[in-house]
Amino acid sequence: MSGFLLIIIASLLYPFVDVLKKKATQQYTIKIIFWAVATFSLPIYIVFLIFDGIPEIDPSFWWIIAINAPLMIFTNILLIKDEKIAPISTTLPLLSLTPVFLIGTSYLMLGELPNSFGIAGIVLVVAGAILLKGEDIRKGLVYRLKNIFSHKSSRYILLIALIWSVSANLAKMGMEASSAEFFLFVIVFIEAAFMSAWMGWKHRHHFKKMISGHLPILLTAAFITGISDVIFLFGLETVLVPYAIAIKRGGLIIGSLVLGSFYFKEKNIKYRIFGATIMIIGVLFILILK
Repeated sequence: MSGFLLIIIASLLYPFVDVLKKKATQQYTIKIIFWAVATFSLPIYIVFLIFDGIPEIDPSFWWIIAINAPLMIFTNILLIKDEKIAPISTTLPLLSLTPVFLIGTSYLMLGELPNSFGIAGIVLVVAGAILLKGEDIRKGLVYRLKNIFSHKSSRYILLIALIWSVSANLAKMGMEASSAEFFLFVIVFIEAAFMSAWMGWKHRHHFKKMISGHLPILLTAAFITGISDVIFLFGLETVLVPYAIAIKRGGLIIGSLVLGSFYFKEKNIKYRIFGATIMIIGVLFILILK
C-alpha cells in the first residue's frame, strides 16, 4: 500500500482520538487521560512487534529515544491541557504550522527538502491555519495574527507544533535505526512507565476514579491511538516528513471541524470553512504536485 495512502488513513483517524480525549476531560484529569491512553495502547504495539519481530538495533537508537521520549511526554500533557480549555475546531488546526517548521528541521536533521510545489502546498496549509477563525477575517490579517498569539491556548499549540517539528524527524531517525513497531513500543512504554510511577507516587486516588468513570472512552481512545500511530509510521517510512505532517494536519482540520460542530456543538464553524478549504488545497498540492 502507498505510503501516502497510509498517511491519509491515519490522518482521518486521529481527530476521533482528540474528540474522545476532550470528552474525557469532563470526568478525568489530564494525568489520567495521558496515563490511560499510553498504557492501554501499549498491547497494540506489542502485538505488531510480535508479528514483525525484534529488529537489528543501531546504537544511535538509544540517544534518539533519550531525546524524543521527554519531548513526547511534555507535548502530550500540554495538548490534553489545551483541549480542555479551548474548542478543538479552533486550536487543533493550528498544529498545521508544524510543516513550515519542518521545512527547516527536516533539511537540517534528515537532508529532506520539499520541491517548490510541495513548499507551496505547505504555505497554503499554514495560510489556512491563520485564516481558520473566519469570524475574525473582517478585522484584518494583523488582528488575526495578534489574536493567535494573545491566547494561552494558541501559544500552547504553537509550542507543540515547534517541538513536534523536531520530534517527527527524530521518529523517522528512530525507525531507520530499528523499525516502526519497535520505535513505537519503546516510546509508549517509557511514557506509560513514567506516568504509572508518577500516578502511583502522588495520585493513587485517581485510579479509583478512573475505574468508576467512563472507562470505555479511554479504552477506545487508546485503541484508535495505537492503530493510527502504527499506520502513520508505516507511511512515514516512504514519505518526506514535511509532507506527511502536512497531510496529518489536514485530516485534523476536517475532523475537528466536523466533529467539533456535530459532537460538541461548537459555534462559528461556518466561518472556519474558508481557512479549512485553503488548507485542504495545500494538502492536494502536496499529494498531486509534490
